[in-house]
Amino acid sequence: MGADGDRERDTAEGGVPPSASLFGGAFRATLIGPAAHRDPPTPISRREGLNVPESSSDAPAAWLLKTEPGSYGFDDLVRERRAVWDGVTNPVALRNMRRMGVGDRVLIYHTGDEKAVVGDARVVRAAYPDPKRGDEKLVVVDLEARERLPRPVTLAEIKAEEVFAASPLVRQGRLSVVPLTRAQLGRLEALARKKG
Repeated sequence: MGADGDRERDTAEGGVPPSASLFGGAFRATLIGPAAHRDPPTPISRREGLNVPESSSDAPAAWLLKTEPGSYGFDDLVRERRAVWDGVTNPVALRNMRRMGVGDRVLIYHTGDEKAVVGDARVVRAAYPDPKRGDEKLVVVDLEARERLPRPVTLAEIKAEEVFAASPLVRQGRLSVVPLTRAQLGRLEALARKKG
């Protein structure tokens, strides 16, 4: 799922309703289904006191997750419907993942040749230790696909917008988990609806 590491996917169970839009992500995703669910541990973000209250002005309005579509794209997430977003190893990206809460909005950004925001998802399980890695510093979140954006929003368009001037999206190009302010989220939504 994450752009920081190698990706692997387990086979998906079930499908996506015919009306669902498709889009892709670059992080390794592991399908999660009824058999994969256990009582969730206390999220690391809460144990470490890193959850930011929704009322805080510092709380992100949404998150942007980068992924290589050839490895794992938004179309894969839509097909699987729900997946573990893993493979993140960058300390700043991991800190951002620990701040994610259930219900947080996530925009999926395709890296590589595409370089565009393409889809919408939600966090359905907050950060917990990556069960495949054996290192409590490495965390994952569970995502559920929503829909493809009406049109991709390219990195070139994003860089042209003043609201992104200080964003890690344009200032730290290799950061795979990026917080978005309300203004940035609103601008991305407007650009995605823009005709032509």
